[in-house]
Amino acid sequence: MASSSWCAAGQLGCEEDDEEDYMSDNFLAKCTQEMKDIRPGMPMSYAAKRKLEMEKKKKEEIMAARLKKKNQPSARERLEDGLNSALGESNKGFAMLMKMGYKPGTSLGDKGAGGGCVEPIKVELKGDRGGLGLKQMLMEKKREKEQRYLAKMKKLALEFDPDVFRERKRQENMGKQLEADLARCQRVCFTLDSDNGIEEPMESYFWPPHLLPAHEGQGDDEDDAAEEDDAVLEYWQVEVRVDVVASYLRLSYHYCVWCGTAYEDEADMTDNCPGTTKEEHDS
Repeated sequence: MASSSWCAAGQLGCEEDDEEDYMSDNFLAKCTQEMKDIRPGMPMSYAAKRKLEMEKKKKEEIMAARLKKKNQPSARERLEDGLNSALGESNKGFAMLMKMGYKPGTSLGDKGAGGGCVEPIKVELKGDRGGLGLKQMLMEKKREKEQRYLAKMKKLALEFDPDVFRERKRQENMGKQLEADLARCQRVCFTLDSDNGIEEPMESYFWPPHLLPAHEGQGDDEDDAAEEDDAVLEYWQVEVRVDVVASYLRLSYHYCVWCGTAYEDEADMTDNCPGTTKEEHDS
């Protein structure tokens, strides 16, 4: 009993050893059956050849379909071509017009060729999502923007024009010099008037603003005059005031602001003073 069980176990072990022997011919044959021999020049079965042909044919069909789709015009191009091409006799509506006496190249109606449009109204395709009138509004805004830009560039060109710049600087320097001359005349006028017992100037701009006497209950005319003095004056207005104050000093006190001298009388001033203006003293 023991010997029979040992033999059965030994036989089973031998069979397992034979199946697991990877060096045996059976193991190699089993592996080669599952592999495909793709070496060139090797004989192939009919099924393998048929499969390769079907795959090649399918690839060619796919490439031909892609090429055809690429060369085929789009729907928009076909629509534009249809709108731009004239109707032929194959169209039923055109054929009915021909039977009613219509001739190609003439307009519809009783008036003949001069009674209407010969060509049909062009159809403009609108592919965007903007509302009607949006394009015109955008064009108007663009023109307004261009006009503002041109006006700005023109203004900059005028500001940086050398001649305009020099003239503006000349007027600014002249204005500053005239203001200094007016202040000089006002100080001299205040000193001479005070020495002669005058308590109020003949005009408000004859004296410096901070030395003017304060009055209680000033009238509207005096308030307007004070506001006018506080306002920014043009350079020619300052020049007029300088001439008036300087003339007042010459006539009242025989004093020349430009000479800085008080003469004895009018004859002495006429003989020794170069002139009545600042330019005559500078020359």
